[in-house]
Amino acid sequence: MEGHAPAGLKHTASRLPCSEHDEHDAGIKPGLQPHRQERRKASSMNARFWEKVEKTETCWNWTGPTTDFGYGQILLTTGKRTGVHRYAYEQLVGKIPSGLVIDHLCRNKICVNPEHLEVVTHRVNILRGVGVPALNASKTHCCRGHRLAGENLYIKPDSERRCRACDKLRRKPKPPRGAGR
Repeated sequence: MEGHAPAGLKHTASRLPCSEHDEHDAGIKPGLQPHRQERRKASSMNARFWEKVEKTETCWNWTGPTTDFGYGQILLTTGKRTGVHRYAYEQLVGKIPSGLVIDHLCRNKICVNPEHLEVVTHRVNILRGVGVPALNASKTHCCRGHRLAGENLYIKPDSERRCRACDKLRRKPKPPRGAGR
């Protein structure tokens, strides 16, 4: 009798495919139980990840592949690519809540040091950056010098900030061409 399996059923039948051919198709190494196979994949994933991290006095820099935008990336065992900053955060700190993103406090796109990573909303991440949205959000005056605050500030539904004084000037009727010559 093999283990506690019901009569006529092999003990391993519920955990492993029936033949070596089926084991190969299922992606399971012959002789290993599936839960042990998953642990082995996770540990080799971690080993692969840390082989490509170079720790300095401040940042932990990713030396592996990067995206066109300069962010480190890694191929997970599921076949999906993810940012290495996200992978590091989830391994060292915890799950990233749905709808939130990771902000690099050090502004180094290849850093995976959890002390330099913070979970924030996409909006906060954008406004902390140095791109056009962040620059526009930090403006206190329009291009004509009007203050962008209080009654003079209009925020459109698409979040664009407009100067009311400049909008009035744009709407003011223009004199006919050639008048005053």
